[in-house]
Amino acid sequence: MPTLTTAEERERFIRYTRIDRWPLLERFPVPKDLRIEMLAHMTASAPEYVRSTLAAMRSAVQADAAQLMADSAFRAAIDAIPLVDGDRLVAIGDSVTADRRGWFELLKEAVALAAPSGVDLVNLGLSGDTTADVLERLDVLAGARPTWVLVMLGTNDTRFHGPKHAYRMVSLAETERNISALMEFVTGDLAADLTLLTPPPGDQARIASFYRDVPVGWVAAELDAVAALIRALDPNCVDVNQSMRGAAFAGLLDVDGVHPTVEGQRHIARVVVERLSVSRRLSLVGQGGESAERRRVRTETGK
Repeated sequence: MPTLTTAEERERFIRYTRIDRWPLLERFPVPKDLRIEMLAHMTASAPEYVRSTLAAMRSAVQADAAQLMADSAFRAAIDAIPLVDGDRLVAIGDSVTADRRGWFELLKEAVALAAPSGVDLVNLGLSGDTTADVLERLDVLAGARPTWVLVMLGTNDTRFHGPKHAYRMVSLAETERNISALMEFVTGDLAADLTLLTPPPGDQARIASFYRDVPVGWVAAELDAVAALIRALDPNCVDVNQSMRGAAFAGLLDVDGVHPTVEGQRHIARVVVERLSVSRRLSLVGQGGESAERRRVRTETGK
């Protein structure tokens, strides 16, 4: 069993571990103090350490959001996101989304600073989730009562296990089936709008080095294949994968070659906000239906 021995390891574990999003605890919640104690036991630390670490991360993401909002173009894009009173914007994803310093937390804080009334943002990201895991949590997604769902999945579908990294979690064909099912559920059963995001790219050299002696790993080309699949499923997706290419790439991915750095998460937040500001995904249009947004406007105006 791995042991967390350094402050850096403990902080990283707390950063990505959201006990309240574990499926069992989603369905049978426990008090916050107990969740804090669980994290303390897992990190071989005191509850006070966990609380102070969580508070520091919250303060850091608030400061990051304020810095982003100080940029006039970013602020204008936030103000232009087509959110209306009563909206519940829900994010589904893995550790990239669950990250307490991540893109969705930045979006949440930025929207709060813009102070629109009656809009909730709910982070259902869960570290380790594959597209198949999310299908198992459809009841949790439904219980969040979303009007708009943002989905960034696929990184863990390409995760390989075993000493030789020989066993992949989810095949590409299965990923396509699962994403298609999720799209159908969100736009059909929940009558919500939907925006897909491609997963970040990987840095193969860093992946090979970081996971060399660990029975888990990734192949950067497989992450790109999932991104291509999502582009094919939804040409209007937010293409995070492609946006992270170029000269700044080295500074956007962490030492493991998979997770974004804090700056990488800021980059993703900028890309997402820019895309959301120009288009709310009218996910049922073209499928013989109407979007949740159009249906809401029609109901309110009688048109």
